[in-house]
Amino acid sequence: MEPLEIELSGRSLRLWAKPDLETGDLYWNLLWPGAVGLSDYLCDVWGETRLAGMPILELGCGTGLVSLIAANLGGDVTASDIAVEALRLVERAAEDNRVTLQTAILDWENPKLSRRYPMVLGADVMYYEPLFDGLLDCLDRSLAPGGLALFSDPIRSPGTLFLQMLRERGFVFEQSLRTVDVRGRESIVGIYRIWRRGEEPIG
Repeated sequence: MEPLEIELSGRSLRLWAKPDLETGDLYWNLLWPGAVGLSDYLCDVWGETRLAGMPILELGCGTGLVSLIAANLGGDVTASDIAVEALRLVERAAEDNRVTLQTAILDWENPKLSRRYPMVLGADVMYYEPLFDGLLDCLDRSLAPGGLALFSDPIRSPGTLFLQMLRERGFVFEQSLRTVDVRGRESIVGIYRIWRRGEEPIG
């Protein structure tokens, strides 16, 4: 693992990650376009005023970029992942960037949650069908009444199934698109605002 310097919306951050995507491995320790897209969205649309002090949970934080940005914007962030090594490197990145956040081990198949959050984040988590039931259960258990989830995905084909399952679980969503550049490679990323049907979400 090595440090990866990234510039995003006028912010300079250091992550601990693999340097590129050449291996093709679907590992937490790669920087994926969805994380860049969601981080950019948080900076542009939410910003420091709206996120200040808000309890936020990120599901499957990986390199921690989204959590670090949300915390940098003033959110009270918990970065969660099933990989202990990921959380240790996110803690290291938080220290490097002088950002305060919490970390938590979280298994979507057996989520142990002590609270619900008004905002739940998930970047590049809509890619593997066998995990969808657990991910949706975890989302339902972690999202507070009237809460808002923000997910991102570079328009992979499994995402269509996830969105269908999301509707079947009583959620609704809105999609917007962003073009992001990850070390010279452009990707179109979908940003999904998700909330429970019949509720008025924050924001």
